[in-house]
Amino acid sequence: MARVKKIDHDSWKSRTELQAKAEAAALRLPGAVAEIRLALGLSQEEFAKAFKITRRNLSNIENGRGNPSLDTLDKIGRPLGLVLGYVPRSTS
Repeated sequence: MARVKKIDHDSWKSRTELQAKAEAAALRLPGAVAEIRLALGLSQEEFAKAFKITRRNLSNIENGRGNPSLDTLDKIGRPLGLVLGYVPRSTS
């Protein structure tokens, strides 16, 4: 998989769950990126190559050690129809 321009949303393994989490503002970093990658059925290497980021950067993002730029997060979200935004903090 050399490049991701548009993801076929029907091919997502966990599309309904991810979509529901996104709509409920419950798809949060760092777990969101790993959930998206796994739902697409991609290894870290494949995902990183497809989204033009390094595997190390991806690993750091997924493990909560990275500080991804807005551009990096936009690269990941755009083909999936996701945008970044402010989400209210939960009180629990």
